[in-house]
Amino acid sequence: MIDPYPLMTVEYALKALKRRFGATNVVREQRGVCVKVKYRGRQDLVPVILSIKQAKCLVAQPINSEDLADEKFPADWPQGR
Repeated sequence: MIDPYPLMTVEYALKALKRRFGATNVVREQRGVCVKVKYRGRQDLVPVILSIKQAKCLVAQPINSEDLADEKFPADWPQGR
């Protein structure tokens, strides 16, 4: 799949996600991004592993934390990790 946001840099996406989820809850990994989100009924944070394309999509089309953890993505969400 072609990058739907080719002008958005990885650095910009990481900064935006850190502002939204907290600086310590977003980590750049070798092949993607790990975002730790709050989930109903749980005290701890749930890690969600995203590809770079998915991380950019999350910046451009925010979805709530529970849908993110449940992998309830929009129809145009990039597939694969």
